[in-house]
Amino acid sequence: LRGPGGAHVERAGPSGVAELVGFKDAPEPGEEIYVVASERIAHEIVARRVRQAELEGNWGEFSTTGAPLHQPEEIEAGRLEYPVLVKADVDGAVEAIVNSLMALQSHEVAVRVVGTGVGPVTESDVQMATAYNAVIYTFNLKPPPNAVKKALKQAAVEVVDHKVIYHLLDHVTERLVALLPEQEEVTELGFAEVLAVFRMKGKGHHEVVAGCRVAKGHCVADGRIRVERGGEEIHEGKVASLKRNKDTVPEVPEGAECGICVEGFTEFEEGDKLYCFRRAMIKRTSL
Repeated sequence: LRGPGGAHVERAGPSGVAELVGFKDAPEPGEEIYVVASERIAHEIVARRVRQAELEGNWGEFSTTGAPLHQPEEIEAGRLEYPVLVKADVDGAVEAIVNSLMALQSHEVAVRVVGTGVGPVTESDVQMATAYNAVIYTFNLKPPPNAVKKALKQAAVEVVDHKVIYHLLDHVTERLVALLPEQEEVTELGFAEVLAVFRMKGKGHHEVVAGCRVAKGHCVADGRIRVERGGEEIHEGKVASLKRNKDTVPEVPEGAECGICVEGFTEFEEGDKLYCFRRAMIKRTSL
């Protein structure tokens, strides 16, 4: 216990100013500190409060010091979450980072802050990160002691350190985007009109060819075909073959005639429209 000048003092009275040294983790501003007769009594009180938190369903919503962790909203069912534990050099930085992290969300993914604290990463932080499979983000901190480094390595817990808050937020955003499922992208290429239907027979097989004229854009051999009749879609499938003047070709331009076979479909009729397109799964680049 140190007084205002840094000298050791035996006690601090009401309204007195003193510095307490010896906490395993830094307390949060506003927390109440109780003096008890012995360390045994202190442990009993802490254990009782932890049990009470478990019974009330609040376990896990505490900072690494034991103070309640502010969580503005629950993660919606079905929404992906990215669990993190935040440590910084001062409480103001912790609060600023947590508030910014809670704003990084969409209807598909959100950040889950499982713990916070001031000061270097501790073994209790490692335990909490392990329990929640969380990444520890540190801001403006020195490397942890060797014992903690060993614990981090054994538990395979990732620690990401930054000196600029915006860089930290950018890193978290990248991780959130990486969690998102790929997005389907459809590129319309063109469409052809069926002018005639040909049933071709060969050795051991037969195929139905739609004789077409490309009315707009172009048709490609590696695309897909959407068959429409009377304005309604009746089939979708891969291009099985694309021919022009009996030769297999990679694509047919607008205005040209061709023969098209579609996988899984043989019921072509004159007047059908065959829309050619490509479908691809694209990685997301933003929330």
